[in-house]
Amino acid sequence: MKRPTKELDQQSSIPVLSSPPGTALVPVTLKADQVGVFRCQRTKELSGRVRMSGSKNVGLKILALAPLFKEKLSLVGVPRNSQVRFFLDLLRSGGADIEIIGDGDDGFNLAVDCSRYAKACFSDDDILRCRHTLLLALATLLRRGAVDVALTGYSHYGPRPIDGQISTLRKFGAVVTTPENGSIRIELPSKGLAGTDVFLSFPSNAQTEAALWLGACSRGVTRLFGAAREPETLELIKFLRTSGVNVLLSDAGVITVEGAGADRLVPPRNFVIAPDRIEVGTFVATVALVSGEVLLQGLNLDVLGSFFAIGLAMGVEMSPVGDNALQVRKQGRPLATSIDTFPYPGFPTDSLGPFVAALSVASGKSIVQEKVWPNRLALGMELKRMGANIEYLSGQIIAINGVERLSGALVCGTDPRATAALINSGLFADGVSVVTGTDLLDNAYDGYDRKLLALGAKLERTFVPAERVTREHPRYGRLEAF
Repeated sequence: MKRPTKELDQQSSIPVLSSPPGTALVPVTLKADQVGVFRCQRTKELSGRVRMSGSKNVGLKILALAPLFKEKLSLVGVPRNSQVRFFLDLLRSGGADIEIIGDGDDGFNLAVDCSRYAKACFSDDDILRCRHTLLLALATLLRRGAVDVALTGYSHYGPRPIDGQISTLRKFGAVVTTPENGSIRIELPSKGLAGTDVFLSFPSNAQTEAALWLGACSRGVTRLFGAAREPETLELIKFLRTSGVNVLLSDAGVITVEGAGADRLVPPRNFVIAPDRIEVGTFVATVALVSGEVLLQGLNLDVLGSFFAIGLAMGVEMSPVGDNALQVRKQGRPLATSIDTFPYPGFPTDSLGPFVAALSVASGKSIVQEKVWPNRLALGMELKRMGANIEYLSGQIIAINGVERLSGALVCGTDPRATAALINSGLFADGVSVVTGTDLLDNAYDGYDRKLLALGAKLERTFVPAERVTREHPRYGRLEAF
């Protein structure tokens, strides 16, 4: 690929750096005085087919387990988003040997050898750039017997306390120090961890995953009550079972783990990372907003119930094609509907942003309630700059009165899903929209803009001098986990 060339954007008089037409768009390390943006223009409709990537949340969690194995682990379809790339670098920094043995449409095929893994400390930067680093720290604890790890602190979405994980560690017998200089030290007891009963007041994914980790490597039986049952959690259970751990799920929702001990775990061969259901939801919302006909390939239809419910209510035609594809069609404005986020099988909080964008142009009034993260609906303030009629009934409830048109504007993507939503709105709006947050989008998606281009979208990833992006979000550039 040729070096990007400098040109003048006649629409906004902002000098930009753009890739030559027809070249692949790839994540680029920016200079300190540059900001990555997307320039979007009105797109009449989307058409074609696109393959879904492997799930970011499954891929990262499985990679976090890698230090438990002293033999080589092989994975298929690991997504190529920037958080995964950072995680691979983090593993390498601890002595892991990682080989990319394939690079297909749905992601990397990897061989991960942690036989010489020796990392024992995770810094503020490690935790800041990816929240799943805490899970890697737990695997390191189980491998080495002790670990120092920085606390997570606050995120864009709101408080992200790890009190549940810490209380779970102590319940298994681990010793956890009080915070010192922003970090804690965790140590295993001399006799190792002992299985226990863990009760969750809320079906937290993070606490459930920590308990599964610890239970698998403890002596005796562990039971989880009120645990998360998200598809990504079930994939983790599938992985543990393949590794030799006996995990049972009762009809009442109790998860029972018969501890095998870390030394008895067997690394799975060619474990396939499940498709990313959140990416599927993003594209359903994209078609609902922009219009068109798109075939989504390489997905799991069984976990898409909430998307079918909301998509059909919005007037989107959704037709399964075989066992792992979905035809999505929509012409004209979507219909208004109401959305409440809730843990699976409810509507996922991670998919809310793109659907809020679609509802901003729906015919009628929609009510949206975010029940998981308090700051998720900050996206609405950016959509209002484009002409959306959104009223905040509270910090976590909005009323959306759909409008017939949006107008291009400079808007700030404050998280990956918000950035995707604003790109979609830019494809519907009149004129040119400039969307910040390229780094945030790349945290969660494997080539979202590349896939949109293949469907006929009019957008371009470009780079502008930071001082010219006058509405930069106060926390822009902070590579944080979402």
